[in-house]
Amino acid sequence: MTNLYAISDYIISSGIPRETLLFILSLPIVATLATISRNVIGVKGFRIFIPIIVTYAFVALGAKYALPATAIVIVMSLLVRWLMRKSRLQYSSRMALLITLCGLAILGGLFAAKKLGIESAASVPFFPILLLIAMGEEFVDVLLKQGPRSATILYIETILLAIIGYFMMTWEAYQTFILNWPIVIVVAIILVILIGRWTGLRLTEMFKFRDVAKAEADKESEESK
Repeated sequence: MTNLYAISDYIISSGIPRETLLFILSLPIVATLATISRNVIGVKGFRIFIPIIVTYAFVALGAKYALPATAIVIVMSLLVRWLMRKSRLQYSSRMALLITLCGLAILGGLFAAKKLGIESAASVPFFPILLLIAMGEEFVDVLLKQGPRSATILYIETILLAIIGYFMMTWEAYQTFILNWPIVIVVAIILVILIGRWTGLRLTEMFKFRDVAKAEADKESEESK
Protein backbone atom coordinates (compact mmCIF):
# COMPACT_ATOMS: atom_id res chain seq x y z
CA MET A 1 0.00 0.00 0.00
CA THR A 2 2.93 2.32 0.76
CA ASN A 3 4.21 2.06 -2.80
CA LEU A 4 0.76 2.71 -4.22
CA TYR A 5 0.22 5.70 -1.94
CA ALA A 6 3.62 7.02 -3.00
CA ILE A 7 2.19 7.50 -6.51
CA SER A 8 -0.47 9.92 -5.28
CA ASP A 9 1.94 11.51 -2.82
CA TYR A 10 4.49 12.10 -5.58
CA ILE A 11 1.88 13.68 -7.88
CA ILE A 12 0.66 16.00 -5.11
CA SER A 13 4.23 16.96 -4.13
CA SER A 14 4.86 17.80 -7.81
CA GLY A 15 2.34 20.62 -7.59
CA ILE A 16 -0.94 18.96 -8.57
CA PRO A 17 -3.60 19.93 -5.98
CA ARG A 18 -5.01 17.07 -3.92
CA GLU A 19 -8.56 18.02 -4.93
CA THR A 20 -7.64 17.95 -8.64
CA LEU A 21 -6.05 14.51 -8.29
CA LEU A 22 -9.07 13.27 -6.37
CA PHE A 23 -11.41 14.53 -9.10
CA ILE A 24 -9.39 12.88 -11.87
CA LEU A 25 -9.06 9.53 -10.06
CA SER A 26 -12.77 9.61 -9.25
CA LEU A 27 -13.82 10.10 -12.87
CA PRO A 28 -13.55 6.37 -13.81
CA ILE A 29 -15.33 5.42 -10.57
CA VAL A 30 -18.23 7.80 -11.13
CA ALA A 31 -18.46 6.73 -14.78
CA THR A 32 -18.54 3.08 -13.70
CA LEU A 33 -21.34 3.78 -11.21
CA ALA A 34 -23.31 5.56 -13.94
CA THR A 35 -22.75 2.59 -16.26
CA ILE A 36 -23.88 0.07 -13.63
CA SER A 37 -26.92 2.19 -12.88
CA ARG A 38 -27.87 2.41 -16.55
CA ASN A 39 -27.04 -1.08 -17.83
CA VAL A 40 -27.62 -3.27 -14.78
CA ILE A 41 -30.08 -1.45 -12.53
CA GLY A 42 -32.02 0.47 -15.18
CA VAL A 43 -31.74 3.96 -13.66
CA LYS A 44 -30.60 5.85 -16.74
CA GLY A 45 -30.55 9.58 -16.18
CA PHE A 46 -29.65 11.85 -19.11
CA ARG A 47 -27.23 9.51 -20.88
CA ILE A 48 -23.84 8.81 -19.22
CA PHE A 49 -22.10 12.17 -19.44
CA ILE A 50 -24.76 14.39 -17.84
CA PRO A 51 -24.98 12.52 -14.48
CA ILE A 52 -21.17 12.63 -14.27
CA ILE A 53 -20.85 16.38 -14.83
CA VAL A 54 -23.79 17.08 -12.51
CA THR A 55 -22.05 15.01 -9.82
CA TYR A 56 -18.92 17.12 -10.20
CA ALA A 57 -21.02 20.30 -10.11
CA PHE A 58 -22.58 19.13 -6.84
CA VAL A 59 -19.13 18.47 -5.35
CA ALA A 60 -17.76 21.83 -6.51
CA LEU A 61 -20.78 23.88 -5.39
CA GLY A 62 -21.92 21.90 -2.39
CA ALA A 63 -25.42 20.49 -2.07
CA LYS A 64 -26.88 23.66 -0.52
CA TYR A 65 -26.11 25.64 -3.69
CA ALA A 66 -26.24 22.88 -6.30
CA LEU A 67 -29.83 21.82 -5.55
CA PRO A 68 -31.32 25.36 -5.82
CA ALA A 69 -29.22 26.01 -8.95
CA THR A 70 -30.55 22.78 -10.46
CA ALA A 71 -34.12 23.83 -9.69
CA ILE A 72 -33.52 27.23 -11.33
CA VAL A 73 -32.13 25.56 -14.45
CA ILE A 74 -35.18 23.31 -14.79
CA VAL A 75 -37.62 26.19 -14.20
CA MET A 76 -35.84 28.25 -16.85
CA SER A 77 -35.90 25.26 -19.20
CA LEU A 78 -39.67 24.98 -18.79
CA LEU A 79 -40.02 28.73 -19.27
CA VAL A 80 -38.06 28.63 -22.52
CA ARG A 81 -40.19 25.77 -23.80
CA TRP A 82 -43.37 27.68 -22.90
CA LEU A 83 -42.16 30.89 -24.54
CA MET A 84 -40.95 29.13 -27.66
CA ARG A 85 -43.78 26.63 -28.15
CA LYS A 86 -45.31 28.64 -31.01
CA SER A 87 -42.12 30.17 -32.33
CA ARG A 88 -40.13 28.99 -35.31
CA LEU A 89 -36.74 29.44 -33.73
CA GLN A 90 -34.16 26.80 -34.52
CA TYR A 91 -32.87 24.49 -31.82
CA SER A 92 -29.55 26.31 -31.42
CA SER A 93 -31.34 29.63 -30.86
CA ARG A 94 -33.55 28.06 -28.21
CA MET A 95 -30.54 26.66 -26.40
CA ALA A 96 -28.75 30.01 -26.55
CA LEU A 97 -31.82 31.62 -25.01
CA LEU A 98 -31.91 28.91 -22.33
CA ILE A 99 -28.26 29.47 -21.40
CA THR A 100 -28.81 33.23 -21.21
CA LEU A 101 -31.90 33.00 -19.02
CA CYS A 102 -30.32 30.39 -16.73
CA GLY A 103 -27.25 32.54 -16.25
CA LEU A 104 -29.32 35.64 -15.44
CA ALA A 105 -31.64 33.71 -13.10
CA ILE A 106 -28.75 32.17 -11.16
CA LEU A 107 -27.05 35.57 -10.96
CA GLY A 108 -30.29 36.95 -9.52
CA GLY A 109 -30.42 34.09 -7.03
CA LEU A 110 -26.83 34.71 -5.87
CA PHE A 111 -27.54 38.44 -5.55
CA ALA A 112 -30.65 37.74 -3.49
CA ALA A 113 -28.72 35.32 -1.26
CA LYS A 114 -26.05 37.94 -0.70
CA LYS A 115 -28.68 40.53 0.25
CA LEU A 116 -30.20 38.04 2.69
CA GLY A 117 -26.88 37.80 4.49
CA ILE A 118 -25.57 34.56 3.01
CA GLU A 119 -21.98 35.72 2.60
CA SER A 120 -20.72 32.48 1.06
CA ALA A 121 -22.93 33.07 -1.99
CA ALA A 122 -20.44 35.66 -3.24
CA SER A 123 -17.71 33.01 -3.59
CA VAL A 124 -19.74 30.43 -5.51
CA PRO A 125 -17.78 29.40 -8.64
CA PHE A 126 -19.66 29.87 -11.89
CA PHE A 127 -18.08 27.10 -13.96
CA PRO A 128 -19.94 24.27 -12.14
CA ILE A 129 -23.15 26.21 -12.78
CA LEU A 130 -22.41 25.97 -16.51
CA LEU A 131 -22.27 22.20 -16.06
CA LEU A 132 -25.76 22.29 -14.55
CA ILE A 133 -26.99 24.39 -17.47
CA ALA A 134 -25.83 21.57 -19.75
CA MET A 135 -28.37 19.39 -17.96
CA GLY A 136 -31.04 22.00 -18.73
CA GLU A 137 -30.20 21.73 -22.42
CA GLU A 138 -30.60 17.94 -22.27
CA PHE A 139 -33.85 18.33 -20.31
CA VAL A 140 -35.35 20.56 -23.02
CA ASP A 141 -34.17 18.20 -25.74
CA VAL A 142 -35.90 15.21 -24.09
CA LEU A 143 -38.93 17.36 -23.30
CA LEU A 144 -39.39 18.23 -26.97
CA LYS A 145 -38.74 14.73 -28.30
CA GLN A 146 -40.22 12.41 -25.66
CA GLY A 147 -42.58 14.55 -23.62
CA PRO A 148 -42.73 15.84 -20.02
CA ARG A 149 -43.08 12.42 -18.36
CA SER A 150 -39.85 11.03 -19.78
CA ALA A 151 -38.01 14.30 -19.14
CA THR A 152 -39.15 14.39 -15.51
CA ILE A 153 -38.19 10.76 -14.85
CA LEU A 154 -34.75 11.20 -16.41
CA TYR A 155 -34.25 14.43 -14.47
CA ILE A 156 -35.06 12.73 -11.15
CA GLU A 157 -32.77 9.81 -12.01
CA THR A 158 -29.95 12.21 -12.94
CA ILE A 159 -30.26 14.11 -9.65
CA LEU A 160 -30.40 10.82 -7.72
CA LEU A 161 -27.19 9.59 -9.35
CA ALA A 162 -25.54 12.97 -8.76
CA ILE A 163 -26.46 12.94 -5.06
CA ILE A 164 -25.06 9.40 -4.65
CA GLY A 165 -21.87 10.45 -6.42
CA TYR A 166 -21.67 13.62 -4.32
CA PHE A 167 -21.86 11.75 -1.02
CA MET A 168 -19.32 9.21 -2.25
CA MET A 169 -16.79 11.82 -3.40
CA THR A 170 -17.13 13.90 -0.24
CA TRP A 171 -16.80 10.85 2.03
CA GLU A 172 -13.43 11.01 3.77
CA ALA A 173 -13.01 7.22 3.79
CA TYR A 174 -13.51 7.11 0.01
CA GLN A 175 -11.01 9.92 -0.56
CA THR A 176 -8.40 8.11 1.51
CA PHE A 177 -9.07 4.84 -0.31
CA ILE A 178 -8.85 6.26 -3.85
CA LEU A 179 -5.63 8.14 -3.04
CA ASN A 180 -4.07 5.08 -1.37
CA TRP A 181 -5.21 2.69 -4.10
CA PRO A 182 -5.21 4.57 -7.44
CA ILE A 183 -4.84 1.20 -9.16
CA VAL A 184 -8.57 0.74 -8.55
CA ILE A 185 -9.24 2.68 -11.75
CA VAL A 186 -7.93 -0.36 -13.66
CA VAL A 187 -10.57 -2.46 -11.92
CA ALA A 188 -13.16 0.14 -12.92
CA ILE A 189 -12.11 -0.07 -16.57
CA ILE A 190 -12.34 -3.87 -16.56
CA LEU A 191 -15.74 -3.70 -14.88
CA VAL A 192 -17.04 -1.26 -17.50
CA ILE A 193 -15.91 -3.61 -20.28
CA LEU A 194 -17.66 -6.55 -18.63
CA ILE A 195 -20.84 -4.52 -18.12
CA GLY A 196 -20.69 -3.54 -21.78
CA ARG A 197 -21.19 -7.23 -22.61
CA TRP A 198 -24.24 -7.48 -20.35
CA THR A 199 -27.26 -8.66 -22.34
CA GLY A 200 -29.64 -9.64 -19.56
CA LEU A 201 -32.61 -7.79 -18.14
CA ARG A 202 -32.04 -4.78 -15.93
CA LEU A 203 -33.25 -4.95 -12.33
CA THR A 204 -36.04 -2.46 -13.02
CA GLU A 205 -37.14 -4.56 -16.00
CA MET A 206 -37.17 -7.69 -13.84
CA PHE A 207 -39.43 -5.90 -11.38
CA LYS A 208 -41.62 -4.52 -14.18
CA PHE A 209 -42.12 -7.88 -15.87
CA ARG A 210 -42.17 -10.04 -12.74
CA ASP A 211 -45.85 -10.92 -13.25
CA VAL A 212 -45.19 -12.02 -16.83
CA ALA A 213 -42.22 -14.12 -15.72
CA LYS A 214 -44.28 -15.69 -12.94
CA ALA A 215 -47.09 -16.52 -15.38
CA GLU A 216 -44.60 -18.11 -17.78
CA ALA A 217 -43.08 -20.14 -14.95
CA ASP A 218 -46.52 -21.35 -13.81
CA LYS A 219 -47.41 -22.27 -17.39
CA GLU A 220 -44.21 -24.29 -17.85
CA SER A 221 -44.83 -25.99 -14.50
CA GLU A 222 -48.33 -27.03 -15.54
CA GLU A 223 -47.12 -28.31 -18.92
CA SER A 224 -44.44 -30.44 -17.26
CA LYS A 225 -46.99 -32.26 -15.08
